[in-house]
Amino acid sequence: MKQRFKDKFLDFVDNNNFLSSCLLFLRIRDTREKNLKYRTIFINNVRPKDYNDSDEPLDYISNKITTSKYTFWNFIPKNLFEQFRRVANFYYLFNLILTFIIPDPPVTPYIGAIPIFFVIIVSAIKQGYEDVLRHRSDREINNTPVRILRDGKFVEKKWRHIKVGDIVEVLADQTFPCDLVLLHAHTEDLMCHITTANLDGETNLKLKSKPRDFPILSNEEELSKFQGVIKCDKPNANLYDFTGKVVIHGKEYPIGNDNILLRGCNLRIAPIVYGCAVYTGVETKMLKNTKFKSNKLSCIEKRLNTFIFIFLGILISLTSACFGGSFAYSHMYDDVWYLKDRDAKYYKTNKAVFYLIVFILYMNIFNYIIPLSLYVTVELQRFVGSQFLEWDLDLYDPVTDQPAKANTSDLNEDLGQIEYLFSDKTGTLTENQMEFKQFSIDGTIYETFENQLFKLGSREPIQIFETQKLIKLFQVLSICHTVHVDYSAAEKYQASSPDEFSFVKFCAKLGLVYEGEEKCTESSGMIRKVKFFDQIYKYKVLDILEFDSDRKRMSVILKDLQEDRIILLCKGAESSIFKNCINGNIQSCDADIKTFAKQGWRTLALSYRYLTDEEYHQIDKLLKRARNDIINQKERLAEAYEEVESKLELIGATAVEDKLQEDVAYTLEELRRAGIKIWVLTGDKRETAINISHSCKHFSNNMIKLLMTDINQVEQIKKRLSHFRKQMGKNPKEAYALVIDGSTLGLLFSNNLIDQFRNICMKCEAVLCCRMTPAQKANVVRMVKKSKDAPMTAAIGDGANDVSMIQEANIGLGIFGKEGRNAARSADFAFAKFKFTRKILLVHGYLYYTRGANLVQYFFYKNLTFAICQFYFAIFSAFSVTTLYDSSIMTLYNVLYTSFPPLIYGLFEQKINIRVINKSPYLYHTIKRNKLLRWYEFLKWNVLGVWHSVVSFFFAYGIVQWDVSISNDGKMVGSALFGAMIFTQIFIVVHIKLLLEWQYKSYFILVGFGLSLFFYFIFCFILNSFIMPPPIDGLTDGQTIYWIYNYMYGTGPFWFYILLSTVTSLIPDVIFKIIDNIIEKKVTRALELKEMENMKKAEKMKDMNNGIGKNNYEFEKEDKKKRVRVFYVPTGGVNRVFDTKVKDEPIVEKKTHMSEMHDKTESLVRRNFHVNQRF
Repeated sequence: MKQRFKDKFLDFVDNNNFLSSCLLFLRIRDTREKNLKYRTIFINNVRPKDYNDSDEPLDYISNKITTSKYTFWNFIPKNLFEQFRRVANFYYLFNLILTFIIPDPPVTPYIGAIPIFFVIIVSAIKQGYEDVLRHRSDREINNTPVRILRDGKFVEKKWRHIKVGDIVEVLADQTFPCDLVLLHAHTEDLMCHITTANLDGETNLKLKSKPRDFPILSNEEELSKFQGVIKCDKPNANLYDFTGKVVIHGKEYPIGNDNILLRGCNLRIAPIVYGCAVYTGVETKMLKNTKFKSNKLSCIEKRLNTFIFIFLGILISLTSACFGGSFAYSHMYDDVWYLKDRDAKYYKTNKAVFYLIVFILYMNIFNYIIPLSLYVTVELQRFVGSQFLEWDLDLYDPVTDQPAKANTSDLNEDLGQIEYLFSDKTGTLTENQMEFKQFSIDGTIYETFENQLFKLGSREPIQIFETQKLIKLFQVLSICHTVHVDYSAAEKYQASSPDEFSFVKFCAKLGLVYEGEEKCTESSGMIRKVKFFDQIYKYKVLDILEFDSDRKRMSVILKDLQEDRIILLCKGAESSIFKNCINGNIQSCDADIKTFAKQGWRTLALSYRYLTDEEYHQIDKLLKRARNDIINQKERLAEAYEEVESKLELIGATAVEDKLQEDVAYTLEELRRAGIKIWVLTGDKRETAINISHSCKHFSNNMIKLLMTDINQVEQIKKRLSHFRKQMGKNPKEAYALVIDGSTLGLLFSNNLIDQFRNICMKCEAVLCCRMTPAQKANVVRMVKKSKDAPMTAAIGDGANDVSMIQEANIGLGIFGKEGRNAARSADFAFAKFKFTRKILLVHGYLYYTRGANLVQYFFYKNLTFAICQFYFAIFSAFSVTTLYDSSIMTLYNVLYTSFPPLIYGLFEQKINIRVINKSPYLYHTIKRNKLLRWYEFLKWNVLGVWHSVVSFFFAYGIVQWDVSISNDGKMVGSALFGAMIFTQIFIVVHIKLLLEWQYKSYFILVGFGLSLFFYFIFCFILNSFIMPPPIDGLTDGQTIYWIYNYMYGTGPFWFYILLSTVTSLIPDVIFKIIDNIIEKKVTRALELKEMENMKKAEKMKDMNNGIGKNNYEFEKEDKKKRVRVFYVPTGGVNRVFDTKVKDEPIVEKKTHMSEMHDKTESLVRRNFHVNQRF
């Protein structure tokens, strides 16, 4: 709501000419570029003499960046504003101001200011320190040296001095200071290579080139004389999309993503490059992608805010009750003889003001019921607690030297509340390290053994150039890619795609070695070389049609210098290749792809097309026109690519294995035992995704699979949903797993069927969504998160395509992956391997939540116990606004006397031993749905608090009510001594209460309780044992309780009172503790029995060696009968869900010869069993 209001306000300002002009004049906001279609830049900031266009460059922002939050001038007001936005802080400040205004406040205003000043100062120091670090980082970056072309020479400047249009020189291994269009590279091929590890985490090299046919600018003189205009996109966050053109003397040179050098990337191989700055400062793509996460409130903080409002209500109720009593007393006893001429101010002159002052005074007395220091304690506990996660060696990956990282500490407790985990597949569940397995041509499958090529099942090796299609297939594998050869690196092949890397390595194993590129001597093009033993094959690169996720293909247009023919080589997803093929055995290729996919392998279809010279020239013109269209370049290129990549000849298909990460199956099984439902959201095809789900145990053996794939009609979806709902109603105890694809999901979202779909999904143990886009992933997470029960969700991924769902979930988990670090940067918690998820959720999450929840409950309990005694005292003091405690006690109760033990508790408590938690995932059930902060728990803590206050006050009152002396000197007990007795008793009982809750005893307990005792004796005993000079006497309330504690400690009745009231107070606590332990043991035992039952059931499920996980059949023993659950039936694209029965006979594994392995398809499996379908 706040963001919508801000956007509407800014739109109003931007559309008002007068306001926008004023803001522009004051240099506050420049909106001129907002209304332009593209950005105009003069290269070298010199206007070309022949430039006649009306578009002029604007005053673009500088390259200086500021990530800090405060400045020296605005730190105090801005920080105070942010801190007083908290309800408790604002209320306390308001009350403090009133104490300076009203006469005779119950607490000295300056003493009363100590708690709020303590809280504000501690928070300000923490936030100020963090901002100082940001300022240092900003200065270091902004003052980095760089060479800029000024007045015909390159001069030494700093990054912050760069302006849009400047020509910048960058040397090898340096970082690009802003977004640059490459003008020249000092290399043989006029190209350079960059690494984008700082941008997206990818360590492979990426090729960048100057604009096609661009003039050569190799020195200062040529660059200083160069004049031109760049027209390009306005600043945006898309890292992989850039369109524009350079206009030189009327001639246009299109520029795209291959020509831009982004800030944060590093230059490799090329010694020097020159570039023109197009985006600077916060308008660079890197800074545009530095996302500021939306504020997420943890489950504890949400409930904490609710409790604060409840206690505010209690405060107002107590204040109103005491005000009512004071009002009644003042009317009943309007004229008291012993107060003659000493009436309260305004009592006789202005009753309305007098009663207002009384109300304010009681508010001031009872405001200590609000646990102000709780915010500081929780922040410190969270911050240090998050360091425990980063220090955990079990979450450290020695291979990548990467520890876990907490990007925020505000959501620690939510790790213990997760009910749904949404996971990416590639790079998250799998390694994203591809190994080439097999390929097929016209129904024949090929594989390698000891660096030789065989037909599957044959023992006779074949040559890789044996047939024409084999030649074409190896041409695609060896040269249809963007792999770069770097002989200086440990791994000479540098690829942006792991699939392409596996292709090139596979070819090299067979002797077909890709040697990289060399410059063509006849033209400006490049020649790719492939070596096969002693023979070199050369191909001139004419054009590269880069891969994009929309069309799911990539192509290379080459001139085969051996045959002197132009050929287009294309590879991509079968769904995008088959539709553009005019020749080839599509049916057998599709069957082989399904066979590969059933093994859980990634597949690609390969194709080619010969082009005549005339066809190529037409294609070249078509692509140039599309690239020159700045405004609609993306759409025009998509149309052009579709036309170019048509009329293809199908070659065959490849299979690449993406291996599972370490302990993925174990991790998923443990999470399922903890009651966490796991949804896998992937862009892979259905068969691959299903088999990966089986191999990683996402789908267990006793689940019935419900399919919703390849559905293109809404009525079919409705029928399928109705069928599933009935089936679940008939068999509610069965475990279900649902499979759906992106296209079907799109129909669900667009036809208001989400509620029905969600109801079915929520009853499933596992859900698999395949062929998903990033936006659909986020929509699925939002669908579950916004359901009626509002379950706690977490999303985990490793790539940029996972960022949207990571930020949508309640908790975002990122993996430092090979696809980049966008996910890790955008997540709340990041780590190196998926297996660490188990300990982060089940161990750290359990500890974070139990510590934090009990910490919050304890703070409210101890404040209520302390403050409500003031109400009892008001009853016995004729509601005269007299305080029970000394003002220093009221001020320091939360700050010093009772703050350290709960902080130590929140850091080191283990409700259950960490080893037991680690071995017992079912314990996670006992804390979900915010169980420790339920209303029952809240009432139990505070009812006990009221009981402790009643015992503490009335036992003391019972000792002094008959005006008896508690010492040998016969002195009576005054209000100061009475208050000191009650405070000491409360001090003792609240600490023993915490000790009863403390399960994990360690030496840190001594630190916490020792600090409390230390400050108690310093401020209560030591300072009141001597006459203190001003201003120290302010801490003793003007010596009003001088020698009180010494006197009190020397009396026997006081110690009898302490012993009796402590025992009486804690009897209900012990009883509640016993009952809670009995209930907890019963619940734990029930969970253990359920766990044992599930394990026995799982042991009965014996997988068949020749079917499970590969052919989608599952078997279950039931009373010596066999029951088969089939969830995929490839019958013309129709999906069916049914149960089958087989004959009561032993099932024997069929051993197949190597020649039959490629025929392990669904038809073979059906011949192994006598199956009667029952729909």
